[in-house]
Amino acid sequence: MSRSSWSRRPTWIDVVAGLALMGLVAVLDLSSPATVAASALAVVTGALVRVDIAQRRLPNVLVLVVLVGTAAGVAVAVGTGDGVPAAWACLLGLVVLVACVPLVHGGGLGAGDAKLASVGVVAASLASPSAPLAWLLAVALLGGVHGITAVVVRRRGTSPAGVTIPLGPVLLAGWWLAVVAASTVLDAS
Repeated sequence: MSRSSWSRRPTWIDVVAGLALMGLVAVLDLSSPATVAASALAVVTGALVRVDIAQRRLPNVLVLVVLVGTAAGVAVAVGTGDGVPAAWACLLGLVVLVACVPLVHGGGLGAGDAKLASVGVVAASLASPSAPLAWLLAVALLGGVHGITAVVVRRRGTSPAGVTIPLGPVLLAGWWLAVVAASTVLDAS
């Protein structure tokens, strides 16, 4: 069995992570649009983390689940009269995607990371107006710690320039932390 075929099959860890995150979505009591988008993220978070760690890539089919769920969340927002915040969320997603393009072409960011970041910021915006900024801060902090740890651990025989770091787990952990913080602390005051 090839490495890519075993990583596409869901594992019990993926299922447990998905169920736990779906429980978190229920506990957070998000708006309907945010619940739809967050549920899509919950279903694939475990698999995205596992595959990105193993292969340094985020499969399009898994990112597509997030895109479809987030698009459905935007549609629900428009249908319930929240079209303006949904439009702003989509515009922010487009801005993030455009900002990521030079980083992808320069080799500093993977295409899957750029797609996940742009769709993720839309989903975060549906959850809370403060979630995108909280996500940016969480990703910066977690990414810095993750990067330093990877360089220190791999420094034996690998130059820091040759170290590749899977950013998907950082993006996803930051997203969940930001949405929890925004819905329980930042927006509560």
